[in-house]
Amino acid sequence: VWNLEPGRTLAPHKNETAKRNYGINIARKQGYTHFIVMDFDEFYLQDEFMREKERIHRENLTGLVCRLKVHFKVPTLCCDDHTLVPFIHKLETWTASGSFQDYPFAYDAAGNAHIDPTRRLNYTSGIAMSDILCHHYSWVRADFEVKINNSAARDNLRRSTIYADLAAAAPGVYNNFYRKTLEECPNYFNL
Repeated sequence: VWNLEPGRTLAPHKNETAKRNYGINIARKQGYTHFIVMDFDEFYLQDEFMREKERIHRENLTGLVCRLKVHFKVPTLCCDDHTLVPFIHKLETWTASGSFQDYPFAYDAAGNAHIDPTRRLNYTSGIAMSDILCHHYSWVRADFEVKINNSAARDNLRRSTIYADLAAAAPGVYNNFYRKTLEECPNYFNL
């Protein structure tokens, strides 16, 4: 998976991992010292981002992990997710993304996974928890079927409560998929 070229012929999980490693390899070839693992529908608030960028250097960390806030159906509805995401990391000659079991924070004490296997890095130390949020517009889109069909977890999504949750989405409504109550939040991009 570390050397695969991303493409439509790969299984979704392998393709997602291949895309992440493709990006890491481009950063490495261009001489970057650090990188961020993130998707096109994710963002960080600029002041928080800059603070944590300085923290990496100040504390000489290998990387940071942060919590995720998912935006659901519209930009102004959100809830916390149990998922954690790798944030800024030092880039080494051997850096790779994949289903690395020993990546810090990947699992909690009870053995529950909290980091997507396509995002886990092959680091085992020097990783700290950040207090900032990664905002994920995961379910803010015109066509939810495209999201589901392109997901590495598409079979699980189709069996889940996601369709009913999308239909019922409103402030104060309990979202079964995330097991959280939806809250109102700022419309960061005036969408």
